[in-house]
Amino acid sequence: MGTAGALDQGIPGYSERLDLGKVQGKRYLEHLGRYEFAARFVRGKAVLDVACGTGYGAPVLIAAGAKRYRGVDISREAIEIAERRYKVAPEISFELGDACRLDGIEDGTIDLVVSFETIEHLARPGQFLTGLRRVLAPGGMLILSTPNRAVRNPSGNLNSTPANPFHLREWNSNEFTQLLRDFFTVEEVLGQCPRLFAYCFWKYCEDSLRRHARKHEFLKSWVRKYRSTKSLPANSSRPEPSTNIRVPVQPIRPWQRQTIIVCICRHPSSFPPAKRTSHDSAHRSADRLLPSSTAGAESP
Repeated sequence: MGTAGALDQGIPGYSERLDLGKVQGKRYLEHLGRYEFAARFVRGKAVLDVACGTGYGAPVLIAAGAKRYRGVDISREAIEIAERRYKVAPEISFELGDACRLDGIEDGTIDLVVSFETIEHLARPGQFLTGLRRVLAPGGMLILSTPNRAVRNPSGNLNSTPANPFHLREWNSNEFTQLLRDFFTVEEVLGQCPRLFAYCFWKYCEDSLRRHARKHEFLKSWVRKYRSTKSLPANSSRPEPSTNIRVPVQPIRPWQRQTIIVCICRHPSSFPPAKRTSHDSAHRSADRLLPSSTAGAESP
């Protein structure tokens, strides 16, 4: 687990939380894509964002019709930024808190919980999932994401040390789904696959047309018209936020490298009593692989 309160620990290529004022490109688009996906489910609901980071998801969810948004993060600095930048409506609130404790949130009072790329930061993922189940109302929804180890470290296993120094453990799709089934009803397993291949293909086509346009007046006019639409950024090797190209959450396809796993779950109120009883001890087995330590709300 990282030090609470640091948005960036100064490790090249890695940061503990996303600050939209500093990060651009694929990471920016991936994170906004997850909130835009969650926005489909929030209308009229009380939403809890666990490990909300700097709070950039709050306006997205409130604009989509959420009745109330409550963001929790262990970083005081992140909460201060969230209050300053993203508390744009009275229905939005941010507070300092631990993802594994969720003190101050009453049982069964939340309709929808979102927590994106949090669980891999925690020493006790089972305790974290138990807390999410506690605050969800019967039939409530959970949308959870985590990096896909099958892409990031194909030869690794649950005991492998992740490349990201802020991650304690990473799962593949099957392992993550099985973990969640010990606590929730898993309705759908999705993923995110950056569309950089498609971007590079169209960039190649555009460059080819420009080369041929030197000889053909018709192609010259077409390229000028195409560029005027600003569908691709000029002189860039990757999409920028201004292009409004999100990395969508979509079904997992075998031929795609889904870098992020996204699961939709429900509160297990419909499980038979024996199954619910087994949940009470499930978090102990989920936490077995890592040594005991304080688990805080770490967001990407």
